[in-house]
Amino acid sequence: MFSFNDKISLRQFQILLMLYIFGTGVIILPRKAAIYAGRDGWAAFIITTCLALIAVFIITSLVKRFPHKSFYEYTSVLITRPIAFVLTLGLIFKTIIGLACELRFFAEIVKYVLLYNTPYTLIAISLLMLSAYAAGKGIETKARIGQIIVWIIFIPLTFVFIVVGADVDFSELAPLMQTEPRQLAIGAYHLLFAFSGMEFILLISPYLNNHKRLSGRALSCILVLGLFMCFSIILTTARFGPNNLGRQMWPILELMDATPLPGSFIERQEAIMMSFWILSVFAMISGGLFFASVAARSVFKVGKHKHYLLIVAALAFILSLWLSDINFVYHIMDMNFLYLGTAYMLVIPAFLLMIAILGGINFSKYKAAGVLSAAIATLLLSGCWDSSELSNRGFVTAISIDADEESEHSYKVSVEMPITSRSGADELEKNIISNNHRTLNSAIYNSDTSSEKEIFLGHMKVLVCGKELLGNREMFRHTIGTLIRDRSISRTLLVLASEEAGSDIIEAKLENENLIGIYISDFFKKTGSSNIYRQSLDKLVMYFAEGKVALIPRIEVVDEEVKFKGAAVMKDYQLKGWMDDAQLKGFMWLQSGHSNLDVADSDESFSLGINKHKADISFLKGEEKVYAKISINLDADIIEAPIETNTDLQSILKKAEKSIENDIRKAYQALYYQMGVDGFNLTRQLEKKNPGLYKAHIQQENSGVLKMPLVFDINITLRSTGSLV
Repeated sequence: MFSFNDKISLRQFQILLMLYIFGTGVIILPRKAAIYAGRDGWAAFIITTCLALIAVFIITSLVKRFPHKSFYEYTSVLITRPIAFVLTLGLIFKTIIGLACELRFFAEIVKYVLLYNTPYTLIAISLLMLSAYAAGKGIETKARIGQIIVWIIFIPLTFVFIVVGADVDFSELAPLMQTEPRQLAIGAYHLLFAFSGMEFILLISPYLNNHKRLSGRALSCILVLGLFMCFSIILTTARFGPNNLGRQMWPILELMDATPLPGSFIERQEAIMMSFWILSVFAMISGGLFFASVAARSVFKVGKHKHYLLIVAALAFILSLWLSDINFVYHIMDMNFLYLGTAYMLVIPAFLLMIAILGGINFSKYKAAGVLSAAIATLLLSGCWDSSELSNRGFVTAISIDADEESEHSYKVSVEMPITSRSGADELEKNIISNNHRTLNSAIYNSDTSSEKEIFLGHMKVLVCGKELLGNREMFRHTIGTLIRDRSISRTLLVLASEEAGSDIIEAKLENENLIGIYISDFFKKTGSSNIYRQSLDKLVMYFAEGKVALIPRIEVVDEEVKFKGAAVMKDYQLKGWMDDAQLKGFMWLQSGHSNLDVADSDESFSLGINKHKADISFLKGEEKVYAKISINLDADIIEAPIETNTDLQSILKKAEKSIENDIRKAYQALYYQMGVDGFNLTRQLEKKNPGLYKAHIQQENSGVLKMPLVFDINITLRSTGSLV
């Protein structure tokens, strides 16, 4: 131990490296292993661990050549300061993106397991403040804290893994090695993200007291972590099976929740185990803040690293606000690893080490060659990143997917592409291209054989799913999986359902708009369209992954006019039924999704404009039953008053409250009694908010879906009443 000299020992370095790597990666690693390699995910990860060992050996070999120098300093020596400046800023940028993803991921899991109703901002700022405080104290303080929390993290997890290992069926791993070598290699490369954090070794050189045995200590650390994470893949695969594992959002937490610990008296054991993981996330975020700030300090050479901490933390927080949902976080994490993570874990360290071995490069000797190479490179550049010119692309605005009725397990795809009108250069006409194929990908991209342009889905606005597709669980599931894996397709793609063929919607003619994809997209952007339920591709995937009911708004075209009529109700990729407008309206009252309330009856009619809408569900224990208490709080204005002049405000409020209650009861009746699905997510909420009450109630329920009486607490505050008093 070194006292207050900002130096750490190699043992402390090992501990910090373990904590920096062991963050979010282990929570989602088994899921990704199952996606890429199925039941052979463990084998793919063994290859990944070998790649990580090679990478860390290259990094430590480079760092040992420049003891006590920062990344910017020894990179400046090797390849000039301008390039070192760019590389250091790139590393800072990569770290900030990683921090934002970790922050959003952490907050989502905490909300999911522990703090169901706590705002994201409060969770994120609390963690950032605590992590920034620790980072501001320097690396020696972090190392001392790490020596304590490393045991708190790994001892309980090791105990859980041992208990799980004695209880799982390892036959789920058989037959072994059925994955193709090429797919296994691809999976191994993508799983390298689990070792994100090792690039911090590039920045740690000035803080090490001894560099002699750096490589050996780092290699042993990576090997231990690799074995630990590989064992987690084996256990989760054996527990859930490869197919179910690929659908789990965070398998390690589910594993902890599903495994009864011997002699345990704790109801929420996954929450207790997650608290140990929180310490690891704290260490990782604190480390990221520290190294990003010291890297910035080494480049700009102004002030202390503490001054840069606030800037880095603020940027990470702002970026995390942009990462609005968990599937988008997954996407950004993948992109960050593929384009920046791989570069700073393998490519750049190997390049710098090669130059260091050669004794550096005198760039003045190669100036002419560099100019010539740049000139040649410009001749090879294309207008687009994938070598496709814009003029050769067919931009798809909408697509419909149907199950082909004439051929079993075949798809019928219709795409809408705009073409320039012959009557005027500024007007766009609809061009519909249809194609049938047994694979969805071929049905989509083979459509360009009927067009002179190459199909491009990057600007697609709308997906319409036909009734036959929605009714075929396996085909619909395959459809959503194929679309979400296509990186050219926006995750916010609007998803709609049709009770007829989806192609009928795409091919329909509209009165005032040629392109239905553009029309629908613009419609949902309008302020007044918030009363229409909206479903996107990323949220649909999230609902299915979390086992929730998903609604897809129903669309039809009547007399050349687009109409939205209710929604298709989906559970586990299976169509359960159709909701009408009134039932969907009741469902949306629980989603804070209304902008106005229209009440029309035989006595009087009026309309309220809703400024604020807050909904909550709590639970009350009766003598024999559990009651679901639905609380709705509205802040509203009277837009249209009743015709009768003698109507008072209390009458309006009572009728509005009764209208809301009736809507919700209609939705509840349709979902729970007609379709048999937990559309209000009462089971999950009761389990989280009152586990004891949940266990007592679930034993009395035989139908599989918790049904309980509803009680209402609806409060409407009128801000503007016009002439009414």
